[in-house]
Amino acid sequence: QTTISGVGLLSSSATATLANATLDRVTVGSADINGGTIDGITSLTADGDLDIGAHDLRAATLTADGLTATRVVFAGANGVLSDDSDMTFSGDTLTVTKLGAFTAAGAINFDSQNMTNVDVDSGTIDGATLGATNTINVTAVDIDGGTDIGADLNKADLFLVDDGADGTNRKSTLERVSTYLQGKGLLTGSSGELKVVPVVATFFSASTNNGAAGGMSSDLVTASFACATQGHVLNNSLEVYLNGMLQLASASAATSATGTKGIFDYQITSSINGFRDLGQTEQTRGNISIHLAAALDSDDILTVKYLSHGLDRTE
Repeated sequence: QTTISGVGLLSSSATATLANATLDRVTVGSADINGGTIDGITSLTADGDLDIGAHDLRAATLTADGLTATRVVFAGANGVLSDDSDMTFSGDTLTVTKLGAFTAAGAINFDSQNMTNVDVDSGTIDGATLGATNTINVTAVDIDGGTDIGADLNKADLFLVDDGADGTNRKSTLERVSTYLQGKGLLTGSSGELKVVPVVATFFSASTNNGAAGGMSSDLVTASFACATQGHVLNNSLEVYLNGMLQLASASAATSATGTKGIFDYQITSSINGFRDLGQTEQTRGNISIHLAAALDSDDILTVKYLSHGLDRTE
């Protein structure tokens, strides 16, 4: 091995070949190094691309001037590194403009962040607050796609009710519906049968009975009278009986074919909705006026029956 040291300026126009030599503090204007090891380099500036072949490049810090701070680096074609403004990482937060389909390998905590245009097709949502008031607008509920019950309704079947109409939702069995209707006198049930119970008001032609059934202050029947109904009368449900015989309703003044008034005909009118609409508005009770062809005899009994569909016909 040859050691060259302590030599001043050395200049040569020829090519110098040093084999197995150690050079200490040498400045070379132009060198072509085809082998060996260069150790202890403190600074290296390249005027062109560097290609180290299929070898590793190891450094504690690698700075790429073409990259932007906080952006995530991607490896492109031929190993070219680049970044994109749509994907950044700062602190502990990864920000992505769009995220394609993925499968979560663990629980995801959205930390009370908003989610919009979400379509949940399966799975279970537990302990969720639906809206700021924990409510769903009834117009947003669509049950058309539900599976039909495929059987008759049963008294144990459940449905939702707004208890007291104050926003407190409770479950109720279907059996409570029949119990409510029976309690209001609208229906009766026995031996598994449910029967509709009409309102019955009886009037006597030659007497005055304050507080008579039907709400009249006087039931003295002459050629016509008014019957204040309980609740709202169901359309076409009213029946008039004279001495137990069902009478026929007439759309005009009660007369026979020969022009003679017939005692067995009557005309019905309503103070608001006119003939045949025996209800009233949903906000008020009805006043049915029954116009007979003539005054009844003193011993006649007139009975009025109808179905009431008010929420509470006794109010």
